[in-house]
Amino acid sequence: MPTFSRIVTATSLIALTLAGACDTADYVTYRVASASSVQDANCYPDGVPDSIRDDSSSLRAASSLNVFEGPEDERFLEFADVALAGSVVDGVYSFSGETVDVEYPTPELKTKQSAVHDISFTEDGKYITGTYTLTTTTTCTGPTDQCDLIVQPTCTTTTEFTGSRVETELTHEL
Repeated sequence: MPTFSRIVTATSLIALTLAGACDTADYVTYRVASASSVQDANCYPDGVPDSIRDDSSSLRAASSLNVFEGPEDERFLEFADVALAGSVVDGVYSFSGETVDVEYPTPELKTKQSAVHDISFTEDGKYITGTYTLTTTTTCTGPTDQCDLIVQPTCTTTTEFTGSRVETELTHEL
């Protein structure tokens, strides 16, 4: 499984899987539950380990997320101290963000690790259902024999989630 030290921790990734919708100028809170994340086989260059292959859990991760509206109908999904920008089209809410880490392990070697976070969901009354997808990619520029030791296959992790709107009152101290 590729390691990517500068992305959100596994716990935060679960929290990231959750989102909500807004009315004009609203700050909406959702309480959500997400299923166990599933990584595709590409995440394991030597095949899915036996220690993972048959694992299962009926437990869900619980967290709260907030969605608010910005200028020009842009939406923001807020979790922890991070916000993803997004939009709503035909009732489908979509949020996306990317982190890129460029390193120079040696003068002739350049690596780039990226993590793309995509969240989409639909709202039905006060309930939401959706999917969070994390795609990590590592690229390398430099001598092939050195890059072959660094580059890992693209890895996609998917988490399904469901949630409901909670009535909250937003207050700010001045």
